[in-house]
Amino acid sequence: LQPIYAYDLVSQPAGKTGYATRRLSFLTCDEEGRLLPASSVAFDPASSTASTVAEIKNSAAVVSENATVGALNVEYKEGYSSSVGATLSIADGKKLSIGSGTQGAVAPLLLNNAKLGDSGYQVVSGGTIDFGAAEGIVALNNAGRQEKPAQINSVIAGSGGVTFAAPALNAPGFRGCLQLGSANTYTGGSWVEGVQLQL
Repeated sequence: LQPIYAYDLVSQPAGKTGYATRRLSFLTCDEEGRLLPASSVAFDPASSTASTVAEIKNSAAVVSENATVGALNVEYKEGYSSSVGATLSIADGKKLSIGSGTQGAVAPLLLNNAKLGDSGYQVVSGGTIDFGAAEGIVALNNAGRQEKPAQINSVIAGSGGVTFAAPALNAPGFRGCLQLGSANTYTGGSWVEGVQLQL
């Protein structure tokens, strides 16, 4: 089954408190329909597929050729000890396809935990993010302030619409602000829940 995202439904690392426990996580279902944590791997655009659940943590990922991933989490650290943000750069003219691309499925992109300073916030830039015929989901958690929003400067494409969402329990100071900087081409409608979009 396609992974789904959920808030505070999987166990957190031992000893982590506060912001470190406030994160969105991917879940999946077993054959009997029970929810289970979905295992994830470090994002490798050269080897990931439509069934890969991947994450970018405290690093900069570059997509230099067309690539596919099933679900992607762009996360700024656990514990707020690093000054390095998590960024995703897609080369001009290249495309990152997220999800299976099939109608009725979901294609999730998570932006988890941003830093309050001038660095360390999520920036997705360049190329195209393509959700295909699936419903694109862009979820922010403890990410994006009005003066320092999370940013997606890539073109967002697809035909299944896009949902922009943030949980109600964002940490103080974070308002789920997301800045969209490109001439997006997706169709199928937009749904906004708990996110302040800056266009």
